[in-house]
Amino acid sequence: MSTRAMTLLLACALCLCITSTRAEEQRPITIVVGDQVAPPVQAKAQELAGYLEKLTGKPCPVVPESRAKEATGPRIWLGPTLLAKDQGVKVRKLGYNEWVIRPVNSDLLMACKLPQGMSLTAKVWLAIGFLAQAIFAARFIIQWIASERAGRSYIPVAFWLVSLAGGIMLTAYAIYRLDPVFIVGQGSGLIVYVRNLMLVHKERKTLAASPPS
Repeated sequence: MSTRAMTLLLACALCLCITSTRAEEQRPITIVVGDQVAPPVQAKAQELAGYLEKLTGKPCPVVPESRAKEATGPRIWLGPTLLAKDQGVKVRKLGYNEWVIRPVNSDLLMACKLPQGMSLTAKVWLAIGFLAQAIFAARFIIQWIASERAGRSYIPVAFWLVSLAGGIMLTAYAIYRLDPVFIVGQGSGLIVYVRNLMLVHKERKTLAASPPS
């Protein structure tokens, strides 16, 4: 079932549940969301308000929980709210698109966990991942240019340096993603890059110590 269809069914159930209780509750329904509401929850609240307005013929404002006391009629507490916390509902432990619906006095609690979109941290790590991949791929261009200049297949020191830099960044990104295949693949490559740089350093040190012929 699509999320839109589920929302419509929930709106119908809410109307039957709320508007059929007592006569004094035949007042506008207010949808309450958290003060630090995420865009997906805000969008769901507006969608739900639209359905309720069509079904009840009355406006259904969406307000933050700091203004919940201004409501004159029954309220629907949507998403992670203080009411959900007071009712012992651990929203963070819910699965995505999983709902906990229960009446609380004349209100209705609808605690849910919706996909929050990409956080700033995730965006930063995504940028790091793309940058690392670009650096890692640049090593082949460096090796190609060096080979063209030498007129033969040749691997310059810069190839191993760039490989090491890109490999470290990609390994860090893999650890952030908690991807064991990615971690092993990139992490094991670091051993090869470091060892080759050690061999290059050893060769240069030997050449520097040997007397000129």
